[in-house]
Amino acid sequence: MATNVVQKNKDEKKPISVIISEFLMKNRKIILSVIAVLSAILIAIVVYFIVVERKNTTATARIESLMEDWEKAKTEEEGQTLTESEDRLLEEISVIAARNKRLSSGARANLVAAEIYYGREDWKNAREHYLDCIKAEEDIYTAAVAYYNAAVCSEELGEMDAAIDQYNKAYAHESFSQKSRALFNIGRIEEQRGNRDLAITSYEKLAEEYPEDTWALLAKSRILSLEIQ
Repeated sequence: MATNVVQKNKDEKKPISVIISEFLMKNRKIILSVIAVLSAILIAIVVYFIVVERKNTTATARIESLMEDWEKAKTEEEGQTLTESEDRLLEEISVIAARNKRLSSGARANLVAAEIYYGREDWKNAREHYLDCIKAEEDIYTAAVAYYNAAVCSEELGEMDAAIDQYNKAYAHESFSQKSRALFNIGRIEEQRGNRDLAITSYEKLAEEYPEDTWALLAKSRILSLEIQ
């Protein structure tokens, strides 16, 4: 009995450093294996981000080169020749966009394609690419511009519910510089659809938030006109 007590006291007096050392020695194979696995995962993550960044940089450089070719074509070509040059650009830019869907280069590629289609008044394809641009980078300023332009395309397609939704999403972006114009367009659409109260609500919001803006002055005149009716 006395021997057991002595043994217990000896165990209790072990320093924490000794206990930790004994634990590490006892489980050293497992610990080393875990460290090796975590190191491999960390290396794989670093390599992945390096590869993705290089891919993104290469794609962006190619897009800029294509943009230079397009600008040159617009000054030197016209008619069918320009259309054929744009078609070749669209073919390559679409491949870049598809391969870089969640990268800034993908957003840029879709934006370029959208601008070409927009210039052709191909509203459906333009809107599709504007919305694909947003999927790549939803939280940056480019997304707000893409939402706004997609709304214009929706208007041209006669899809007013979609247009209002997209104008609202453009307005919701903090850094968007055309918030007042987006609000005015929402009011204008509602007015055109005969939704008097909704139109006034949007115009009043514009006048309250941007009282010195030119669009606010137009909104105030529309409020007066609607209230007289």
